[in-house]
Amino acid sequence: MTSSKLPACACVLVVLLSATAGAAEFLLRTSDVLWQQAGQKASFVIFPEREEFSGLDKVGRFIIALEIGTGTDPRRPAPAGTPAPDPEKELAACAVQWEARFGDKVLAARTQPIPKGMVDVLFSAQGLPPGRYDLSAKLLKGGQPAQEARSFFRVIEEPRPPQTGRVALVLPRGAPPAQGAWPVHGGIPFPKGALWSEKNVRVVDSQGRETPARAVVRSRWGCTPEASIRWLGLDFQAANAPAWWPERKDVRYYLEYGPAVSPPPRPPPCKSARHPRASPWTTAPCSSSSAARASICSTTCASAAGPA
Repeated sequence: MTSSKLPACACVLVVLLSATAGAAEFLLRTSDVLWQQAGQKASFVIFPEREEFSGLDKVGRFIIALEIGTGTDPRRPAPAGTPAPDPEKELAACAVQWEARFGDKVLAARTQPIPKGMVDVLFSAQGLPPGRYDLSAKLLKGGQPAQEARSFFRVIEEPRPPQTGRVALVLPRGAPPAQGAWPVHGGIPFPKGALWSEKNVRVVDSQGRETPARAVVRSRWGCTPEASIRWLGLDFQAANAPAWWPERKDVRYYLEYGPAVSPPPRPPPCKSARHPRASPWTTAPCSSSSAARASICSTTCASAAGPA
């Protein structure tokens, strides 16, 4: 009969490997950010990007910032002969020892220099159980503890919104005109976790026919490209059609979104001797008429009336 017990050294190795794997999954990357050393008083803080995260965020962030402090009042000049403070020299002698913890479990810990006055830490919010997460940091000067800072954030459960949908694009009264096309420019808000890429949208008319359009990301629900889209900018050419307002019927255009949605190929941009540069947002066909040239210089707004 053989014993199932492992040697003590093997047990320690397993524990260390598990802890390292957990830290690697939580911690994505750290980077040094220049923090202007202009404050009179010294300060040392650690704080999350916001108080609550969820799995819909994908990536979270917290900041460690150090203000050396000038020690002088700009309203009262220092006496002659007083040496000016040297923030770069003082920062070079500093380091931070930080830790992220969930209850008794250390998710990530690191000791690193802080040469620019700020450390930006990105972590994965995927799969984190709901609850309170504690952040702590120690400032080391010459290798000796000098100051401590603490903060925390919470992970909450958020329902996943629909990943596909259709949004009515409501045109205001007076647009589009009775004849020709008219450039429409607007913005559409999305709930967190609904849309992840501007490449997964398209504009269609009421008959389901695709309309050339340009979509750009105006803002996201986070600080990284991995965050979902919060505001989507949209430009397209609207053909002559009655306005939705004030009768509030007959919607002519919709924005469709979802992982399986892709926009139609964009036509080549229009160029002319009068306009040597292509308009970055228009998809109007090339024309030498004055009406077409005027339409390139005009915009009107579209708004989202919510899912149709």
